[in-house]
Amino acid sequence: MFFWNNLVGRFAHVDAPEELQYAAAHRNTPGKYLIELPAYLWPWTLLVLAAARGAWRRRQEPGDRRSMVRFAAAVFLPTLCVLSIAATARNIYLAPALAGVALLLGWWAEDLETAHDRWDLRALRGTSILLLLMVAVVAAAVLIVGRESWDGLHARAAYAALSLSGLIIAAGCSLWSLRAAARGQLVRALCALLLAYCALLTGPASQIYRSVDTWQDLASIGRAVAHDAVDRQLILFAPDETTRAFVDLYTATSVDLIPGPITPKSADRLRAHLAATPRSLVLTQLPGRTESRTLRELKDWLGPKPRTTTDPSTTTPRPDFDPTPGWAVAAGLHIAHRYALPNGRRYALLDSDVATASR
Repeated sequence: MFFWNNLVGRFAHVDAPEELQYAAAHRNTPGKYLIELPAYLWPWTLLVLAAARGAWRRRQEPGDRRSMVRFAAAVFLPTLCVLSIAATARNIYLAPALAGVALLLGWWAEDLETAHDRWDLRALRGTSILLLLMVAVVAAAVLIVGRESWDGLHARAAYAALSLSGLIIAAGCSLWSLRAAARGQLVRALCALLLAYCALLTGPASQIYRSVDTWQDLASIGRAVAHDAVDRQLILFAPDETTRAFVDLYTATSVDLIPGPITPKSADRLRAHLAATPRSLVLTQLPGRTESRTLRELKDWLGPKPRTTTDPSTTTPRPDFDPTPGWAVAAGLHIAHRYALPNGRRYALLDSDVATASR
């Protein structure tokens, strides 16, 4: 089942049940990985280009000198080609292939001090500038995330100290790399770039991730659904694998499943389930994300206006109100509870109009 449905099914249509059609989500587009490759390699994109250029220039060297390049190409290129023709695409799928890029960079850096040219020097300088820009972007993220989560932070001093020290070290190392490259000390410049990147990861990024992790706290939604759906059968309507996982972990292990996508056929199956078990509750994911207060204020300051819908119970415009989806209205359902994470997923627990009227 795993080989046929999950692997073969990503390249060709297979005769499998709807819930085992793995190619239904994360659809691939031609050239997606190649177009997005600079972002996957960032901030080392320019160095990878310089390394690839160096491998091409030195293609006439003895075979033992090029063995590392051949191995790196064998790791990276076939993986990139296979993923490019797959039906599904996510950036994490390319992660195993990046080991080939790391090998190529190591081969290039080995002789960098004695076998470099002006393009290698430009790549190093450009990467130093990219890391300086990264320092500015991370500094802005530290301020935004810090303002958003300041009231709930348990270690405000650590947040400020680690973020500030990491930013200072990263900026200093990036400038050191620029000076070292100008003096022809390319290996020192590379070491400085690595230190700058590590400083950003261990300093401000570690603090940002800790706060941003709460935006993905699906366990809290799972427990809330379990509380609201106690003693009632739960139907998952068109869930993705993430929804199925957290419901199984935190809500209930015995649920009815109606796989997606949302189509007239799946809506008919939902109505049939509800007719057989009218007291069931339906959990479905709502489109979009609920913006946190700080990001909403930032968007207002930059210009775009938030989406506003009228709440019929108050007749007051609310930026994050969702009417009951059309397929739910047709099935005789209404939204009983909404669940949302700041800048994260949103879900609705739907109850039957008939079940509500009978209570």
